[in-house]
Amino acid sequence: MRPVRSKIMLLILAGIIVSVTMIGGIGIVSFRQAINEDSVKIVNLTCDEKANEFKYILGRIQQPVEIMAVYTVDNLESTGRLSDGEYMEQYTQYV
Repeated sequence: MRPVRSKIMLLILAGIIVSVTMIGGIGIVSFRQAINEDSVKIVNLTCDEKANEFKYILGRIQQPVEIMAVYTVDNLESTGRLSDGEYMEQYTQYV
């Protein structure tokens, strides 16, 4: 009677071990996939945020540059004189 009981216990134990291993493996694979998807979302959101910050900074730089460009063009006598080094030096100091 004892060997039959032992065989049944071993069979049940083996079934439990196989079940736990399969469920654990499936859980690990699912967990890894969820972490990877979340990581990709976080990285994309971070990149979008930094791109928006960079765009804002460039916009703040662009506005004064455009104002200065309009000012310099309005005060320029002629584009032909830009090749004259002395005039260019004086004009740069003026601006």
